[in-house]
Amino acid sequence: NDMGDRDVLTEIVRQFNYCKELLQLEEQSQLALWNYQLGIQVKSAGLVEQALQFFKASRALLPMNHWHMMRGESLLIYTYLGECEFLVGEYKDSTQHIQEALEHAKTVLEKLMIYKLMSFLYMEEDEEATTVVESGFLALELCNMKISREPTKLHVAKEALLLKWELQNKSDTVLLELPPLTNKEIDVLIQ
Repeated sequence: NDMGDRDVLTEIVRQFNYCKELLQLEEQSQLALWNYQLGIQVKSAGLVEQALQFFKASRALLPMNHWHMMRGESLLIYTYLGECEFLVGEYKDSTQHIQEALEHAKTVLEKLMIYKLMSFLYMEEDEEATTVVESGFLALELCNMKISREPTKLHVAKEALLLKWELQNKSDTVLLELPPLTNKEIDVLIQ
């Protein structure tokens, strides 16, 4: 039973967390990943504060050179940590961790995922619209999409005409039968 296995794993990880100082570096790295995995599971159940504790433990267990040794895992840990911190009101720590993840993101897709998270978080917190829009513009620029930050009526009219031109002679049925997007970067950007 998955619930029982998760409860056992949770208890084992908590016990290891109590004695983490006694673990070898490799064991601490593995424990960091287990804390991360439990944080994901708990967060998906809506228990953000408990997830935050697992993500904090995970980050604390990462080796000193984690951005070189475990970059991908560190990126995920910092991103989820920042998200949970934001959701519980720890805004300063959240901003610091998300920014650090963004600084170590290498691919366009990794950066887009972080900008997407930032946009969602800013919208949740009723931040000024300019903050959310700025995140969107930075994401668009990553994909080499040059959109004016202060479009004129002429810009809007030009884009409307280009769209109308592209869509001419295409029925709703034809548009609905188009294959789904396969470019993950564009998919994240649209979200």
